[in-house]
Amino acid sequence: MIDQEKSLSDLIMEAVQVSWSCLYSTMTPDGHYFDVREESAMSEDEWNLISAHADGLIQKYINNQMDGRCSLQNMINFDIVAFEDKIKKEIVIMQSILNKLGMPRKLTVEELRVRGYKY
Repeated sequence: MIDQEKSLSDLIMEAVQVSWSCLYSTMTPDGHYFDVREESAMSEDEWNLISAHADGLIQKYINNQMDGRCSLQNMINFDIVAFEDKIKKEIVIMQSILNKLGMPRKLTVEELRVRGYKY
């Protein structure tokens, strides 16, 4: 469940973290994301939603709106409360996708060495 008192910044950070867990299938032993999941693991709409958060496009959009790097009309029409609600809904969607896919698996040092990495 999403904490109703989180700031927009906290919500965006949570969305990015959940999106990375959805986007990657494996992690290194020290917790860095490693292998990207196959696109076929989710629908195109799910992939686009997750990618937009993981790539920072949503963060850039919100920053542009709040800093005035958009048209005056867009800045006037921008509703922070509505955007927070949208982000909360997207986090719930991504969490359900993550529950379906499972958390990224942690690779062992030996698995990385077999792949040719010096770890």
